[in-house]
Amino acid sequence: MRALTGLDFRRPICDAFPAAARTQADPTNLASAAIDAAISAGASYADIRIDRDTTQAILIVGEVGGNVLYSDDVGFGIRVIADGQWGFVASDAQDLDTIIRSARQAVHQAQVNARARKSKVDLLPVPSIRDGKWATPIKTDPFAVPLGEQQEALRAGTRAALAVSGAVKRAICSVKFERLERVFSSSEGTYIRQAISGAFPGGSVTATVAGDAELVSTNPLGLESRAAGYEVIPAGALKEKMRMAAERAVAESRALATNPARSVDVGRYELVVGPEMLNGMVEGTILNALGMQRALGRRAGEEGTSY
Repeated sequence: MRALTGLDFRRPICDAFPAAARTQADPTNLASAAIDAAISAGASYADIRIDRDTTQAILIVGEVGGNVLYSDDVGFGIRVIADGQWGFVASDAQDLDTIIRSARQAVHQAQVNARARKSKVDLLPVPSIRDGKWATPIKTDPFAVPLGEQQEALRAGTRAALAVSGAVKRAICSVKFERLERVFSSSEGTYIRQAISGAFPGGSVTATVAGDAELVSTNPLGLESRAAGYEVIPAGALKEKMRMAAERAVAESRALATNPARSVDVGRYELVVGPEMLNGMVEGTILNALGMQRALGRRAGEEGTSY
């Protein structure tokens, strides 16, 4: 991921980023070339998965600071069956020559594997999907929203926090958007395209009414990472959430100033855990082990619905 400077902030990040540094390869053409090369080299079956992963991240610190990060990467994996055995090759290259050479290399690997194995791979018959499509349902494509507009939306949040009180020393708003475009193509005629999107908004407010001993940092409530697009910013009422986070930070700092923390004596105590902390503990241990988020369908856009 690269930090960007000298951009035209009136344009979406995909347009503002120098064209020479962006991924230019067409996944459809790459897939077709790989399958043709593998079959021509002697494969009885071939398939390819091509992933294009595009990410943009914007960070605003205070009213003027911050940065913009952008990445646009392609990787592929080829599987073939030749002489009854599997061959595999993967690469992060994206040029046509490399993908053709990789397909032939996968066939060669399969042929070498066949020399040491007596049993042969037989695939079960499955119906071909000629034009499969699925995309995360989003309302607004974040990669089509002008970069300056996104920065101003985040800056409105930091300004709202800083306006609460002079005790607010630092306010940060950020958002990261990810889009994974995946193509699967096989020699049996299947061609499937997926577009999986995720939005990751965030923020923090730091305040103190006195010195470092009363320093408190809080996060705005309700800014949740989810399968969505740019709508997470306006729909998240960012200004209001940041203002409330600032008020909470100032109040907690005042409470520390009024009732300063004291050293705890060695002993056994009952621990009172807040709901946010308890939720994080349960989700990070029991729910992850059970795969409950996926079982409940809360990660359908990210991981599918199978369990």
